[in-house]
Amino acid sequence: MTSRILQRMASSERRVYRGPYIRRDEGRHCATGTTTLATALVDHYRRAAGFESIVFVPEYGRQFIYELHAETEAALGRPVGPADLVWLPEHFARIARQQNALENAAALACPLVIADTDALATELWERRYLGSTSPETALFGTTELPRRDVYLVTDHAGVAFEKDGWRDGDHIRAQMTGWFIEELTRRGHSWVLLSGSHDERMRYAVRLIDALWARGSTFASPDWADRTRLPENTEVSRSTRRAVVPPATDLLS
Repeated sequence: MTSRILQRMASSERRVYRGPYIRRDEGRHCATGTTTLATALVDHYRRAAGFESIVFVPEYGRQFIYELHAETEAALGRPVGPADLVWLPEHFARIARQQNALENAAALACPLVIADTDALATELWERRYLGSTSPETALFGTTELPRRDVYLVTDHAGVAFEKDGWRDGDHIRAQMTGWFIEELTRRGHSWVLLSGSHDERMRYAVRLIDALWARGSTFASPDWADRTRLPENTEVSRSTRRAVVPPATDLLS
């Protein structure tokens, strides 16, 4: 239901979480067109100057469910389905941890990061399947969550439900979209709801990302710049012309 966009400039991070996001973190999924949009956005920006090294940040939960499925079949000695899988809090914590790691690795490759999902979404899926979110999973979705600029929430309306044997039923999509918007708002994250056709969502997402990137690439003096002064006891080295000043708290009047 959401994707994430990240910008890393110099030593600072600016992440934009964008793209619709298919709620596909923990194995069963709720399709809203997120992966389709996130993939298209990565392809779009890979053709743009400066973003040739951009990489798609996939949903680790999808890989994890395949691993859990194989382990369960090996343990039981017979074919198994989604209902046979046993989910534990440590599974969701592992998914959230790895999702953050994939996101940070992508940020080292390119200053713009677009992710299919994230650790915050993993928190909500744990709540969905286990009734609550464990402290460790919550840590990766809050304190350890990489900084981002915006979430692109993909509206489930108008997106046909695709049954693939793992996704939750069509009835859960509206509830999960509501949970996600509620949690993003409560935590103070920036987000936009993308509706309409894929092309309409794509055009709006590109305009938004371009605008955010342009704003983040503009250098200007901070609001307090004209109020900064050096104390009278400041020592100045004539050889380097650099000011040696007391603690920064003494510089602002």
